[in-house]
This record gives sequence, C-alpha cells and structure tokens, in this order.
Amino acid sequence: MKHPKEHYKSLPKVNGYKWSFYEKGFHTFQKGNNREGYLSLTLTESDIEANQTFEHMLKNDISRTI
Repeated sequence: MKHPKEHYKSLPKVNGYKWSFYEKGFHTFQKGNNREGYLSLTLTESDIEANQTFEHMLKNDISRTI
C-alpha cells in the first residue's frame, strides 16, 4: 500500500463497490450484504491511481486475476 488505510477507505463508491482490504499486493473492493451475498473485485495500485481505469473496472465488474 502506497497510502495510509484511510486514503483507500475514502475513495469514492462506484457502482456500489467500496474498498475493503489490501492483501498480497492487491486491493479488494466489495458490494452486497449478508442476505444476498457479496461481489468482490481485485485491483492493483496502478488501477486505482489511473482514475479512468479505476472507474471503468468498478462500473463494469472487471477484476484482476490473482
């Protein structure tokens, strides 16, 4: 992680996805609830830094493969 955890927590919510956690070089964004289940997307630091890529991936449910 390049920035403090609070930086990622304050990223805008896109298509219902919000930042959840960082693990092994990847950031995970999730949306959903306990009743209906959750969807998770994995992005890299460079995906987040490139604002167009960040929004495109979240709007279109695109995830990096781990």
